[in-house]
Amino acid sequence: MKVGELRKKYPEFIYKGYSYELKNNSLQIAFDFAVLEVTFQPKVVIKNVSQKEIDRVGESALNNLVFHLG
Repeated sequence: MKVGELRKKYPEFIYKGYSYELKNNSLQIAFDFAVLEVTFQPKVVIKNVSQKEIDRVGESALNNLVFHLG
C-alpha cells in the first residue's frame, strides 16, 4: 500500500506521548501512538549512556530530541 492510500484509509495518526528512563547504563525510550482504535508502544534503547552524559545534554534538550525521535 502506498503512502497516499494509507493516509486516506487512516487519516489520523496520534502521537500520544513519550517517556524515558536511564536504566542499567541504557537510555530506554518508549512512545505511545494510536491509529483509529489501535495503539502501539514502540521502544528504543540507546546503550552505554551515563547520567553524566544526560546531565551534560540537559533535560530540555533531551526532551526535545526524544520528542522528535518519536
